[in-house]
Amino acid sequence: MEKYFKKLIDRLEVENLRLQNTNDRLRREADKLKRENAKLRSAVADLAGDRVNVCKVLGERMKESEGRQ
Repeated sequence: MEKYFKKLIDRLEVENLRLQNTNDRLRREADKLKRENAKLRSAVADLAGDRVNVCKVLGERMKESEGRQ
């Protein structure tokens, strides 16, 4: 019986290590995705800001050209 419990404990320890490795890998992947998400959000915000600025400039130019006609 003692031998059986020893084998069972060994198997559980191996399974525990496997799960810890999987957890670590998934945590690293989640952190990587969070960093990529932050970069993409920043890029989108920059792009949106640039578009707003371009629209403002173009809008002002349109008003100026309409006033000259």
